Amino acid sequence: MRVPHLPAPGETLLATGFTTGPGGKGCNAAVAAARLGGAVSLVARLGDDDNGRSGPPFWQAEGIDSSHCRTAAGEPNAVAQILVADGGENCISVFRGAGFALRSDDVHAAEPAFVQARVVGMPLEIQDEAVFAALQIARRHGATTVLNPAPARRLPDTWWPLIDVLTPNALEARQLCGLALDAPATLPELGAALLTRGCGAVVMTDGARGAWVFERDQPPLHVPPFTVMTVDTVGAGDAFNGALMVALGESRPLAQAALFANAAAALSTTLHGAAAAMPRRHEVDALAALQLPSTP
Repeated sequence: MRVPHLPAPGETLLATGFTTGPGGKGCNAAVAAARLGGAVSLVARLGDDDNGRSGPPFWQAEGIDSSHCRTAAGEPNAVAQILVADGGENCISVFRGAGFALRSDDVHAAEPAFVQARVVGMPLEIQDEAVFAALQIARRHGATTVLNPAPARRLPDTWWPLIDVLTPNALEARQLCGLALDAPATLPELGAALLTRGCGAVVMTDGARGAWVFERDQPPLHVPPFTVMTVDTVGAGDAFNGALMVALGESRPLAQAALFANAAAALSTTLHGAAAAMPRRHEVDALAALQLPSTP
């Protein structure tokens, strides 16, 4: 729903618009990657309802392999309810549905999809055992792993060495470090703290302020934002992750990959919707060409 502003507790607002469409972090990132030229396979557990059944035809139209998606008999699909304010900010509540119950067995059954993969990405909208299985299988087949820690939760120690690129936003970085929202910490300090946990690199998004790249033995690098006419920020982080994975699959250096991802995320905010708002390759290439990354 589109509303004039995000409501205060107890406030009732009249919405100016209402739409439904495909979404979810994995879906959004997969669509972003496919529209940017990636060959994408999606591993998912779908609900046995109209929402779940709408997924595979949509992904097929986007050129995404959904042969490793399974339907859970008698279970409802995941659903998100989203309020988008006129300024583009949003608040979201999520019913996790059948997707959250994706298990390690489901991931192992999809191992053929990992064999040809150069990059394997995953959010935290699924069970820990499924994430760990994906990290292990990706490592076994030599793929670069990208973990988007959203919704943020404490990561098991065994995961960190298997994560090549961690992609939190600034809030999620604080949560991963166990810090309160008002605790004094700069983004470079958060990035350095996350690197000490054992991941290969950290690419931290900071909304309209761009992103930061943290690599071992390298100074923090700020990747500046792009100025666009924002109408809806839903899915911007997923667009960033999908684009980052495509760029890494093309063997771009991490800073260049983050610049490309910044451009994709910015463009995704210029349209309403989640997966449907993911930008096309020519649009991202044109915007990314306008800017080069710089140090702070």
